[in-house]
Amino acid sequence: MFKLSFVTIAFCAAAFAAAAPAWTAKPLLPRPALPAGAKPFEILDSAAIGLTVPNIFSDARMWGDHFRELTLGSVETGIAVADFDRDGRPDIFVVSKNGPCALYRQVAPFKFVDVAHAAGVACDDAPTSNVGATVVDINQDGWPDLYICATTRRISSS
Repeated sequence: MFKLSFVTIAFCAAAFAAAAPAWTAKPLLPRPALPAGAKPFEILDSAAIGLTVPNIFSDARMWGDHFRELTLGSVETGIAVADFDRDGRPDIFVVSKNGPCALYRQVAPFKFVDVAHAAGVACDDAPTSNVGATVVDINQDGWPDLYICATTRRISSS
């Protein structure tokens, strides 16, 4: 029994060692030197490039019932960046606390179009408090999967 298990483990280890990796890591290219006095970044007008989602704090309870949460740092929002449509350009998902979120598809360098409603990720169909997002290929199909963390509030009739 022990000999059979050892042979099986040795065979599996040899098979994994012989398999080529699915990807190889490459270092980033070095940045070219900037001319004297040049700035490494340029401020872009958000409206001109299409990034216009507001971060809405419209829940009146935030200034009453939830004031302690608000003042103690429970104002989570954020972004998730990935090439969602696999066109080679990074796209941006932006979380809006109480308003619709945005999924900006980059259609040209530094030009974005909001496609959240078409993609079904606007998060504006129920009263929610959106608190974050992350991207991972959870099912390993080669496409980035977007996970949005949100809480849904029950609206009482009274």
